[in-house]
Amino acid sequence: MAPDVRPHLLDAEADVKRGDDPRDRVPPRPWPAVPIWFAVLAPPVAAISQLQFGYVFEHIACSTGSKLGIHLISVILLLVVLCGGLVARREWKREGSQDPQQLPGPVGTRRLMSLLGMTGAFIFGLFILAQWFPSFVLAPCVRT
Repeated sequence: MAPDVRPHLLDAEADVKRGDDPRDRVPPRPWPAVPIWFAVLAPPVAAISQLQFGYVFEHIACSTGSKLGIHLISVILLLVVLCGGLVARREWKREGSQDPQQLPGPVGTRRLMSLLGMTGAFIFGLFILAQWFPSFVLAPCVRT
């Protein structure tokens, strides 16, 4: 090789960027994991809270004769479950809800967590409704 060609070859640079990097498809947000984790964790935490507070409010209802606390806590926690499901649905739409396939990296994980959030919202919403139903049928002091 000629001596005047060789320095030009050593200085040649090419910008090589992989076009299918999954991190390029994740939208930049300040805290990208907070909505996903809320969608996954809010429904089971609300269901457990309904169990815990339900027993407390049943004792209060037995002593006062008013079931308002039981109904109020059940409605509030159903709204929390509904918000978790809606956040999961929004994240599912944001990440792309096309046919499932093997997606690499964070995109596949975020879609799976969104799906788990929607499923959990449905299951734990039914759980809260099932725990709330006896307060309509039974007197407050029967269950305590």
